Amino acid sequence: NAQSQTIDPTVSDSPRPRPPVDYPSYDNLRRQIQQLTKEKADLEMRLEEQVKQSGAELKREREKHVQLLAALREETEELRVEVSEFALAHLQAKRQDLAAAWTAADDRLNFDSENIDDATGIALARLLATNTTLTVLNLRNNKLGDKAGKALAKALKNNKTLQHLNLHGNLLGDEAGK
Repeated sequence: NAQSQTIDPTVSDSPRPRPPVDYPSYDNLRRQIQQLTKEKADLEMRLEEQVKQSGAELKREREKHVQLLAALREETEELRVEVSEFALAHLQAKRQDLAAAWTAADDRLNFDSENIDDATGIALARLLATNTTLTVLNLRNNKLGDKAGKALAKALKNNKTLQHLNLHGNLLGDEAGK
């Protein structure tokens, strides 16, 4: 059987011959690759440095913003305290004025459009609960809300002398009369 096999002269077990290598071109390519690799490394290093610088700049900017925000918070809190102190002093002065007016009044008091709010209205209600001379109280066009309305309603249960109370133009709701 080994003799019956025919050998094809076009088929060969040996590898085909390679074309000759042009060594100067290979060396050129190798140098270009080395140059490009070096340039790539330089670019990567510069990019990394720029990222670091940008990060440092961003960090400095962030720190500035944090400091500014802290200063603004502090100023806001100081203003809030000043406004609160001013409002308290104004409220105390208004209450003193109301108490003085109350004491000096004969039988009528007119507080029309005096911007009286709930806190002052509650103070008035306390005075009204024990007053025995006042017959007319005008609280028209103020800022009395449900809290002051409830306090006034409670005070009227004890007051037997007040005959007329004007609450028109206030912020009173259904809860005020309960």
